[in-house]
Amino acid sequence: MRYIWHINGILAAVALGVLYFGLTGIPKALITGSDTTGTVSSSMNGKNGSLTDNNGDTAMVEAARLFTRRFGPPIGTVNILIEPQNAITQGAQWKINTSPFLNSGQLAQSVAAGNHVIGFKEIEGYHAPKPFKITVGREQTVKEIGKYILIPPPEYGKLRITLGPEGIVGKGGKWKVDKGEWQESGATSEKILVGSHQVTFAGVADYDPPAAMSVTIEKDQTVDQTADYKRIDYGSVLVNLSPEDAVKAGVKWRVKGNSTWYQSGETDIKARAGTQTIEFQGTQRWKAPAAIAVDVVKDELFTTEAVFEWIILKQGSIIVKIMPNDSTLTMAQWQLNGKGDWYNSDEKVGPIDEGKYSINFKPVAGWNPPDAMNVEVVIDQISDLEALYRKPKPAPPAFTLTATIVLPPKGGIVWVKLPKATRDHVFLIGEMIDTDYKLIEVRHGIAVVNRGGYDFTLTIPKPSPPKLAPPKSTTTEKPMIPSRRPPIQKSPIPRKPSIKK
Repeated sequence: MRYIWHINGILAAVALGVLYFGLTGIPKALITGSDTTGTVSSSMNGKNGSLTDNNGDTAMVEAARLFTRRFGPPIGTVNILIEPQNAITQGAQWKINTSPFLNSGQLAQSVAAGNHVIGFKEIEGYHAPKPFKITVGREQTVKEIGKYILIPPPEYGKLRITLGPEGIVGKGGKWKVDKGEWQESGATSEKILVGSHQVTFAGVADYDPPAAMSVTIEKDQTVDQTADYKRIDYGSVLVNLSPEDAVKAGVKWRVKGNSTWYQSGETDIKARAGTQTIEFQGTQRWKAPAAIAVDVVKDELFTTEAVFEWIILKQGSIIVKIMPNDSTLTMAQWQLNGKGDWYNSDEKVGPIDEGKYSINFKPVAGWNPPDAMNVEVVIDQISDLEALYRKPKPAPPAFTLTATIVLPPKGGIVWVKLPKATRDHVFLIGEMIDTDYKLIEVRHGIAVVNRGGYDFTLTIPKPSPPKLAPPKSTTTEKPMIPSRRPPIQKSPIPRKPSIKK
């Protein structure tokens, strides 16, 4: 790498010397790189005898050019000529890549070496040349030609369509070319471009319009065509449907292609003569029979029958009774599987496919909704449920149960110590205690009261046993102090064994 820098430095020094001293006596071919075959001629001019070429440039200038070409930036020049002159007059221009448009012959200078795309401006009356690629080299001028092609002026012809039969115009018969305006019978459409076009026809009640036709327009010629509408022949069709329950459920029939559905016993007086198809419309519980083909005769009545089939659905219904019956619970509702519609209390919902479902309840201000419930839907049965909304659980009673008497079969009396009362009060089953709690059950030593749907069980408190004081000691004894010397333990004296003779 360092040798390249050395070489470049030497060349730069030589160039500077040439610029300062001139290159008298050195053949110009060696400076410019030209051959010696006479393509470049030189002569000695000036007081100092400097070398000049045919253009009058000195050798120093040529050396500077050589230096610039070798060490200057990699750029070139592009020149695009546009043809014909009329296109130039109409505003034809060219450009490089996305640069601004240039006129014909206008040089694009300092174009970076490499590949570029030449584009052309669209002008009226001409087809612009297609974009093409060029390659620009260092110190190179690229010349190309862009030719605009004249668009020939449009050529026109005329078209006239006569419709039949007589009187069809008054019934709405019309025609049009391609997507143009509707034309009356016998009208001439002016200025239709030369070439192929399609003619279509408007619909008319009780008539079949002519089929769409293709016409070819020639320059300055009028094309005449005729087209006839065809009257439709009608007969009548009557269909009797059964069974009666299906008819009451709303089953219907129609001739295929007609928009109107008919009930059992009604007549379609505009059924096309010929082979027609009768189709049927069932309901959720009545299956429609398959479509049938019938032959309709002009101005005659065709009668037929069709039987619908009862569909046995594996479905049932659900009814949920919401309690209690309180005026503040009018907004309470329930829902299936946590989505879809909300339903009111005692509203029958179905048919519903058999299976297991969950039921959830809408929150209501001042009430706790029931927990979600599970229900199983059985075929052709109604699943009844009850759901209880509750007020928020109140505080437990502040009064105390003191005595109870059980009266057969389900009666009872209780004695209650009310707060701040000086004596006990007596209540029977069904009466309100302390205004908010209803006595609903009495057992031996137990009373059950209810408030807001919540039960509270009261029991008679057991008396606390009296507390006995520990006995006081009447004598004072000195505590025994253990001796610090351990007691002496005497070893037993062994006895001599007696010897029996």
